[in-house]
Amino acid sequence: MRVQATAALVSLYEAALEWPADYLCPEHIGSARMLGLFTVCKAIGLPVARELKARGVARHHAYRLRDRGLSLTAQGLERDGVPVPQPERL
Repeated sequence: MRVQATAALVSLYEAALEWPADYLCPEHIGSARMLGLFTVCKAIGLPVARELKARGVARHHAYRLRDRGLSLTAQGLERDGVPVPQPERL
């Protein structure tokens, strides 16, 4: 089953795609890049470990950067009062 996204939902998704740039760049570029790598791997089904190895990045370092990026983004959203609605349950 496929649900058609509303214009408001598409706008929300587009805004969410810009959050890493808004809250991480340029001060935390490593976290932004790692968060982007994890996101792409999740979206298209690539194993993260293989991509990290290909880039010569230690697993523990990659996870630390990703977690820092998520934390800084969440703190920025909270500080700016950005509403983050919960996805609808089908």
